[in-house]
Amino acid sequence: MIDFTSSTWRSLVDHLHTELAILRGKNDNPKLTQEETSAIRGRIAQINDLLSLPRLMETKARMPGPSQEDY
Repeated sequence: MIDFTSSTWRSLVDHLHTELAILRGKNDNPKLTQEETSAIRGRIAQINDLLSLPRLMETKARMPGPSQEDY
């Protein structure tokens, strides 16, 4: 389980936000090729996925588990 209140997680989030800002700045470059833009957008999506982990885990925790009838 990930402790989303830990200083380690907060440090990671800070780093990811910095990386997002850098990537968004790079993505605004009109000289980029379509492949370069796609690669940057993919990295942005990966970072956003990581940043959404607390919300995803909270939602998952609220979902009922499989019942015995499901087996």
